[in-house]
Amino acid sequence: HGQVRLARREHAMVTAEHALTALAGHLDRAAHRLHDRIAALGPGPHLVLGDVGPRVVALQHLLASAGHPAGPLDGHLGPRTDAAVRAFQREHALVEDGYVGPRTALALAVHAEGRPAELGTAVGLEVGLP
Repeated sequence: HGQVRLARREHAMVTAEHALTALAGHLDRAAHRLHDRIAALGPGPHLVLGDVGPRVVALQHLLASAGHPAGPLDGHLGPRTDAAVRAFQREHALVEDGYVGPRTALALAVHAEGRPAELGTAVGLEVGLP
């Protein structure tokens, strides 16, 4: 009877170990996707009204995936993109200033991963944001 219990415990431990390994792999892949999405917004200063270029296209894609379409994906941070940024910031309890800095970029990337923005601080440390 004792050997049966021991065999069941060993089986449960192996099953749990496999589940944890799978979860670790999933989290690692998610962290890499987050990093890639944030990197697409590029290094440097905030994105603000009037900015143009591929960083703005990446922002417009992230906004659209977050349910805040910014109009055409034209790479111009005009009034529609600014309004979408502000709506996203308001919805996620960020400073509603229209500036897309590290916190807004991280919240957008986290949202794209389907995780609550409240996890942003912990994830930000993993992906190397300031």
